[in-house]
Amino acid sequence: MSRDPIRLGAIVAESLSEIVTRMGVMTVEHDRDDLADANRLRRRCEFEAAEEALRAAEAARADPFTIEIAAGRLELDRDAFTAALARFEKAAALDPERAEAVAWTVAALSRLCRFADALVVAATGLKRFPDSALVGVALGRVYDDQERPTDALTEFDRVLDRYPDDENALEWRVEALRKLNRYQDAQAAGQAAAALYPGSSGILDSLAFVYQNQGQYDDALACYEQILH
Repeated sequence: MSRDPIRLGAIVAESLSEIVTRMGVMTVEHDRDDLADANRLRRRCEFEAAEEALRAAEAARADPFTIEIAAGRLELDRDAFTAALARFEKAAALDPERAEAVAWTVAALSRLCRFADALVVAATGLKRFPDSALVGVALGRVYDDQERPTDALTEFDRVLDRYPDDENALEWRVEALRKLNRYQDAQAAGQAAAALYPGSSGILDSLAFVYQNQGQYDDALACYEQILH
């Protein structure tokens, strides 16, 4: 029996389409792996390795917005605040409708001690994205950087009223309570947050500071050991 060339062509086309689709999925997942590696390495302060992972993601044509945010966070952790701000502003230009860029722009401005600018950007951001936990937490952190823990706590509580399980708000609420010398409340909040997010280095770090302020050094050490493992 001779093969139908039209049917054979359709089968080949369908097979090629499936291969291309699978390759596309593999590429996307590989990009995500590179970006996840970059963030993981950044949190471990392995900055050169994190930068290399970001270059790999960029070479693989990962989402430019996500790359700029990740690169900006890397610069923040390296205390290169001006470079971080440039990255976040570039991300905002790439996609003005994503609140993440606004939140990190606020963070960079705050770290540069440009508090008035940070507050303006945060207020404008909350008008545009009133339901954004990221922008709300960023505003709270500006207050924290200004040593205004009462205002910071109010903002973190506002976020948590809407999103009770927001990891960032839970972490920074512990810090605000600690700065208010409300150590028992801070400890209870930190322990509850750590139970909800047992692998969160940020929450464990905040809880460790609470233990240190109370002279509970063994408990603080246990938090740091959890972070390292």
